[in-house]
Amino acid sequence: SSSFCISAASNSVVVPSPGLTLNLTALIEGYYNGVAMAKGPQVTVELRNATAPFGVVATKNVTLTTAGTASILFTTGATGVNYYICVKHISSIQTWSTIINFPAGATLAYDFTTAMNKAYASNMIQKGTKWCMFSGDTNQDETVDVTDILAIDNDAAAFDPHPETDLTGDDWVDTDDAIIAFNNSSNFVSSAH
Repeated sequence: SSSFCISAASNSVVVPSPGLTLNLTALIEGYYNGVAMAKGPQVTVELRNATAPFGVVATKNVTLTTAGTASILFTTGATGVNYYICVKHISSIQTWSTIINFPAGATLAYDFTTAMNKAYASNMIQKGTKWCMFSGDTNQDETVDVTDILAIDNDAAAFDPHPETDLTGDDWVDTDDAIIAFNNSSNFVSSAH
């Protein structure tokens, strides 16, 4: 049911916003094989204020399809206001969008995969024709470094896969995962926001 209130001061009817719908497309580097992702990863999508301190306005946990898509309803926020979209994944560098705002219809499509500059500071990697979030941040400290590589190596040696060290999403931790982390560590990959 829908609710509304009448303001005594102005006798106007105020109807609550039904929310903001974000039709998101984002790919995870390790999961993406050039055609689709190995499986649909779970991500946390935050809608953040566009001004410091960039507070979280709304957050949703969603599972992306293997094509990297999800439709997300944020119940807070407003049309015509500037925001950033922040996408977080258990083994990836958090990736922020450029500044966005929802149009009057309250629905926005945002596709990170079409261009490097769809991410704040162009902080993505190209695989085939698509742009992807960097993989390898196993401890979520916003950088890919030797700590992440060691975690992957330890899980591989112990035959003990964990979601944060399985960068390819194949439910196994091995050399494929270590190579991704090593390459991104060598390139000093870290978050940008």
